[in-house]
Amino acid sequence: MRLKDMKIGRKIILGFSMVSLVTFFVGVIGYSGISWVAKSFDDVAIVRMPSIRYLDEIQQGFEIVRSSHRTLLNPNLRPEAIARQYHNIASGRKQYVEAIEQFEGLGQNQEIMDVWRQFL
Repeated sequence: MRLKDMKIGRKIILGFSMVSLVTFFVGVIGYSGISWVAKSFDDVAIVRMPSIRYLDEIQQGFEIVRSSHRTLLNPNLRPEAIARQYHNIASGRKQYVEAIEQFEGLGQNQEIMDVWRQFL
């Protein structure tokens, strides 16, 4: 049956059916896209962002230790300044050890853990 030979009522029903079918497929594609985005968001929010924060804390701890060691090279340092630097070294080490433990406790993928083991 040709479109020219159809009655107007059937043409309207066919047209609305086609639009409904296209709308259904667009909705299915949109829903699957939103589901994928939600899964990716959870991965970023639960694993990736805390990882970055812990890596930053590790870096800060290393910087504290490094700068305290550099300060201890000064031969003119007073005893109270030396004691403060040793305290800074201990607190820097504590900071990066805690951050390492928290980083390793996150659910990282295998690729990231391989790089992490090479770093250590």
